[in-house]
Amino acid sequence: MIITKVAIPPDTLIRTSFLKTDYEDAFLAEFALARPLTVEEVLKAFFLSAPAWVKFLFRMRNAL
Repeated sequence: MIITKVAIPPDTLIRTSFLKTDYEDAFLAEFALARPLTVEEVLKAFFLSAPAWVKFLFRMRNAL
């Protein structure tokens, strides 16, 4: 995986929705995969790969 810092594109929602931001950054991630990932696969990988202590905190929140 190659991560590169890039400028936020001018036609994105974040750029058109906010007149002023205090801090902004954007990164491009390139993967060497046999096939492209779907949005659903990326979301599952992001949300299901949390550290154990984060999962514990979510369980506590849900129990409360």
